[in-house]
Amino acid sequence: MEFTGKLTEEDLGEVQRPGRSKMYWLKALARNWYATALVLVAIWGTIAGLVGHNKVN
Repeated sequence: MEFTGKLTEEDLGEVQRPGRSKMYWLKALARNWYATALVLVAIWGTIAGLVGHNKVN
């Protein structure tokens, strides 16, 4: 692979754009709803255990 070190105005504009859209993470969570639900349940259980509402085994 060879790099020339030259950027055109079009290339520079493309580099400056953000890599992901604003809705990327929301769409990712919606697509992976089962894994998201498991993570939320684990977080909820940990917080409830630390607060003292529930004894975690």
